[in-house]
Amino acid sequence: MAAPLLQDRNLAETYEFTDPAEMPYCCDILQLRQKEMWPNKPLEYSVVEGDRTFNRHFGIWHRTRATGAAATPGTLTDLPGRSRGMNITNVQLELVSVLTVTVEPHESQARLRMFATDGRFRKLRLGTMVAKYVYSCLAAEGMRRVWCSARAEKVPYYQRHLNLRVISSIFEKGGLKFVFMESWLRDLKASSTFCRILKQVDGETSRVCVYAKL
Repeated sequence: MAAPLLQDRNLAETYEFTDPAEMPYCCDILQLRQKEMWPNKPLEYSVVEGDRTFNRHFGIWHRTRATGAAATPGTLTDLPGRSRGMNITNVQLELVSVLTVTVEPHESQARLRMFATDGRFRKLRLGTMVAKYVYSCLAAEGMRRVWCSARAEKVPYYQRHLNLRVISSIFEKGGLKFVFMESWLRDLKASSTFCRILKQVDGETSRVCVYAKL
């Protein structure tokens, strides 16, 4: 499957990305979390319970090709599970957005955790792509509700793009202000923006159809 090409009108180049997908736990996840969420904390502060066991990790990768050089350490060839059928010759992948999910099947819900997108690519809405891909996966698995703790300053983004609503008063963690938010998957609608994003991600309409039936 070909990776989508996204053009940011404010940038001079076109970026190539792999499709959003579930992936194995790896050091890239922690490094991106720390860089974008807790830069003043040690790496271990970005670990959450279940990361190596029951949590699920979804991400999107920035893909670049080296010219006239072999793959270098730290690239795709060193990390099993990343290739997903791609030709890995001279290909480097950099994790640029990640969202961790803790499924709570007994209550038909899932918790969204440690949502981080590299600041260099934030304007391309890669985080929104990953999150809505996660929504479609969870809905297909019978989950009815998603919830999360969100930084207070990020609330407008979550409300506008991820259909989450505030359900708590403000509380503090690590010196920052947070609130709890939730969304009922059955209440979501397949907006034209969401349909366009999914078609751009995988060139198919199957996920759009699944989402439209909620």
